[in-house]
Amino acid sequence: MASMTLQVDPEKCERCDRCELEVGCFGQVVERPDRDSAPVIDEDRCYGCGLCTMICRHGAVVEKLRTSS
Repeated sequence: MASMTLQVDPEKCERCDRCELEVGCFGQVVERPDRDSAPVIDEDRCYGCGLCTMICRHGAVVEKLRTSS
């Protein structure tokens, strides 16, 4: 069975901190490993609400297909 999840495209991410600081994510799933890295979305805790996709000015948060075995 396949489902959609969200991820940050590091090529598009400008590291502006909007998704991490302003998104109000219910699952608190947007994390930043360090200041130079793009944020990472914890797929296991993500509800798929899409708030991060709406707040990102650079289109860096994208959907990806997740397959479960």
